[in-house]
Amino acid sequence: MISNISSSIKERERTMRKLLRLFVAVTTVVFLSVISIQSSAQVALGIEAGYVNSGLIDKSHNPYISVSGINNFLVGAKMEANLSKSIIFQSGLDYIGKGGFRGTTEFALSGTTSTTKLNYLQIPLNLKYSFRTKNGIKPFLGAGFYLAAGFSGTEKGYYQSTSGSTTPIDERVVFTNNSSATETTVKPIDAGYNVFGGVAFKHWQLQATYSKGFSKVFTSGSTNMVHSVFGVTVAYMFSLKKSLKKK
Repeated sequence: MISNISSSIKERERTMRKLLRLFVAVTTVVFLSVISIQSSAQVALGIEAGYVNSGLIDKSHNPYISVSGINNFLVGAKMEANLSKSIIFQSGLDYIGKGGFRGTTEFALSGTTSTTKLNYLQIPLNLKYSFRTKNGIKPFLGAGFYLAAGFSGTEKGYYQSTSGSTTPIDERVVFTNNSSATETTVKPIDAGYNVFGGVAFKHWQLQATYSKGFSKVFTSGSTNMVHSVFGVTVAYMFSLKKSLKKK
């Protein structure tokens, strides 16, 4: 028992070190890109927050499992750089809640019914097309990819056996690429795509985004669950005006 706990702690420490190195590398690349873009383009920084409905998609189509969404949130920093009059590069760093509800269907004789809540740091890498209008309201559409690292989470619910007896589940999620029969294990890295649309007016932006993961969420089990998130966020942007005059 003690050896299992010690092994779990060491695995978490190794995972966190890997995530830290990965995020330092990605953040450095994005920061250097911003500096490069800013030398010849207008850059805006801002803060955003909003509501997300996160869920899990069962790509294995298991007839014994049902899934549904849960309420969650997003808060973070946003960066945009004009590549042309209408095309904008969009990135940032978000704290986002993911996860979902898993239950059993009428065909299942046993199984788990639980809610898994996962917290990630996420970097979006998007391209946005902004439509130019005369009234100051600018509709926009965009798409891109995201990279996220999980750092905390919980699973709460119960397991029901074929005899009808139930065992409560209330534990912290372990982010690791190794599966475990005694713990809820989730892959530490999540990557996927984004599609979004919205409107901008002066410093304000209202944006609706749908994202879907590429990779399996849980390391244990035969089902292939991926993240699915729909969110609505509000952002306030500050323009960093650059002088275009030659020295």
